[in-house]
Amino acid sequence: MYRLQEYLADRRGIDAEFTLPGLRGWMVSQPWPELPVPQRLECLSVLVWSAICQVDDAPEREGEVRHELMLQLEFLEGGHIEQPPTLAQVLSETARTAIYQDLRAAANPGSMRRATWGLPRFNAADKRA
Repeated sequence: MYRLQEYLADRRGIDAEFTLPGLRGWMVSQPWPELPVPQRLECLSVLVWSAICQVDDAPEREGEVRHELMLQLEFLEGGHIEQPPTLAQVLSETARTAIYQDLRAAANPGSMRRATWGLPRFNAADKRA
Protein backbone atom coordinates (compact mmCIF):
# COMPACT_ATOMS: atom_id res chain seq x y z
CA MET A 1 0.00 0.00 0.00
CA TYR A 2 2.93 2.30 0.74
CA ARG A 3 4.28 2.10 -2.82
CA LEU A 4 0.82 2.80 -4.19
CA GLN A 5 0.34 5.84 -1.94
CA GLU A 6 3.71 7.24 -2.98
CA TYR A 7 2.89 6.67 -6.65
CA LEU A 8 -0.49 8.39 -6.28
CA ALA A 9 1.24 11.31 -4.55
CA ASP A 10 3.53 11.51 -7.62
CA ARG A 11 6.74 11.10 -5.61
CA ARG A 12 8.71 9.81 -8.58
CA GLY A 13 11.55 12.21 -7.75
CA ILE A 14 12.21 10.43 -4.45
CA ASP A 15 12.91 6.99 -5.87
CA ALA A 16 12.36 5.12 -9.13
CA GLU A 17 10.25 2.52 -7.30
CA PHE A 18 7.50 5.15 -7.01
CA THR A 19 7.13 5.52 -10.78
CA LEU A 20 4.66 3.46 -12.77
CA PRO A 21 7.39 1.05 -14.00
CA GLY A 22 8.53 0.68 -10.37
CA LEU A 23 5.00 -0.10 -9.22
CA ARG A 24 4.52 -2.52 -12.13
CA GLY A 25 7.82 -4.23 -11.33
CA TRP A 26 6.82 -4.65 -7.71
CA MET A 27 3.43 -6.09 -8.67
CA VAL A 28 4.80 -8.67 -11.09
CA SER A 29 7.40 -9.79 -8.55
CA GLN A 30 4.68 -10.74 -6.04
CA PRO A 31 3.16 -14.21 -5.78
CA TRP A 32 -0.55 -13.73 -6.54
CA PRO A 33 -2.65 -16.59 -5.22
CA GLU A 34 -5.48 -18.17 -7.18
CA LEU A 35 -8.99 -16.87 -6.67
CA PRO A 36 -10.76 -16.64 -4.32
CA VAL A 37 -8.60 -14.20 -2.34
CA PRO A 38 -9.65 -11.68 0.31
CA GLN A 39 -11.89 -9.07 -1.32
CA ARG A 40 -9.67 -6.13 -0.29
CA LEU A 41 -6.61 -7.73 -1.89
CA GLU A 42 -8.53 -8.59 -5.04
CA CYS A 43 -10.07 -5.11 -5.44
CA LEU A 44 -6.83 -3.28 -4.74
CA SER A 45 -4.76 -5.45 -7.08
CA VAL A 46 -7.40 -5.26 -9.85
CA LEU A 47 -7.71 -1.47 -9.65
CA VAL A 48 -3.95 -0.93 -9.68
CA TRP A 49 -3.29 -3.49 -12.45
CA SER A 50 -6.09 -2.02 -14.54
CA ALA A 51 -4.52 1.44 -14.19
CA ILE A 52 -1.08 0.10 -15.11
CA CYS A 53 -2.48 -1.57 -18.24
CA GLN A 54 -4.33 1.61 -19.25
CA VAL A 55 -1.14 3.65 -19.00
CA ASP A 56 0.82 1.00 -20.89
CA ASP A 57 -1.71 1.40 -23.71
CA ALA A 58 -1.78 5.22 -23.56
CA PRO A 59 1.24 6.66 -21.67
CA GLU A 60 0.09 10.23 -22.30
CA ARG A 61 -2.93 9.55 -20.03
CA GLU A 62 -0.90 8.66 -16.94
CA GLY A 63 -1.92 11.75 -14.97
CA GLU A 64 -5.59 11.21 -15.77
CA VAL A 65 -5.42 7.50 -14.93
CA ARG A 66 -3.55 8.21 -11.67
CA HIS A 67 -6.26 10.73 -10.70
CA GLU A 68 -9.05 8.24 -11.50
CA LEU A 69 -7.32 5.53 -9.45
CA MET A 70 -7.04 7.95 -6.56
CA LEU A 71 -10.79 8.71 -6.74
CA GLN A 72 -11.64 5.00 -6.91
CA LEU A 73 -9.58 4.21 -3.83
CA GLU A 74 -10.92 7.22 -1.91
CA PHE A 75 -14.48 6.09 -2.65
CA LEU A 76 -13.78 2.53 -1.49
CA GLU A 77 -12.23 3.85 1.72
CA GLY A 78 -15.23 6.10 2.37
CA GLY A 79 -13.41 9.37 1.70
CA HIS A 80 -15.34 10.28 -1.44
CA ILE A 81 -19.14 10.43 -1.61
CA GLU A 82 -19.65 10.06 -5.36
CA GLN A 83 -18.72 6.74 -6.96
CA PRO A 84 -16.41 7.19 -9.96
CA PRO A 85 -18.19 5.86 -13.08
CA THR A 86 -15.26 3.60 -13.94
CA LEU A 87 -15.35 1.76 -10.62
CA ALA A 88 -18.39 -0.42 -11.30
CA GLN A 89 -17.01 -1.36 -14.71
CA VAL A 90 -13.57 -2.40 -13.42
CA LEU A 91 -14.96 -4.20 -10.39
CA SER A 92 -17.69 -6.08 -12.21
CA GLU A 93 -17.23 -9.79 -11.62
CA THR A 94 -16.26 -10.52 -15.22
CA ALA A 95 -13.74 -7.66 -15.50
CA ARG A 96 -12.36 -8.25 -12.01
CA THR A 97 -11.69 -11.92 -12.72
CA ALA A 98 -10.11 -11.21 -16.12
CA ILE A 99 -7.86 -8.43 -14.79
CA TYR A 100 -6.74 -10.50 -11.79
CA GLN A 101 -5.94 -13.47 -14.03
CA ASP A 102 -3.97 -11.16 -16.34
CA LEU A 103 -1.94 -9.95 -13.35
CA ARG A 104 -1.26 -13.54 -12.28
CA ALA A 105 -0.15 -14.44 -15.81
CA ALA A 106 2.20 -11.45 -15.98
CA ALA A 107 3.66 -12.31 -12.56
CA ASN A 108 4.20 -15.99 -13.32
CA PRO A 109 7.87 -17.01 -13.31
CA GLY A 110 9.05 -17.20 -16.89
CA SER A 111 6.50 -14.69 -18.15
CA MET A 112 7.58 -13.06 -21.40
CA ARG A 113 5.83 -9.86 -20.31
CA ARG A 114 8.34 -9.51 -17.47
CA ALA A 115 11.18 -9.67 -20.00
CA THR A 116 9.38 -7.17 -22.26
CA TRP A 117 9.32 -4.70 -19.35
CA GLY A 118 13.03 -5.19 -18.71
CA LEU A 119 12.49 -7.30 -15.60
CA PRO A 120 14.10 -10.66 -14.89
CA ARG A 121 11.92 -13.51 -16.09
CA PHE A 122 12.36 -15.13 -12.66
CA ASN A 123 12.56 -13.70 -9.14
CA ALA A 124 15.60 -14.72 -7.11
CA ALA A 125 13.23 -16.31 -4.57
CA ASP A 126 11.61 -18.37 -7.33
CA LYS A 127 14.94 -19.76 -8.51
CA ARG A 128 15.92 -20.85 -4.97
CA ALA A 129 12.66 -22.72 -4.45
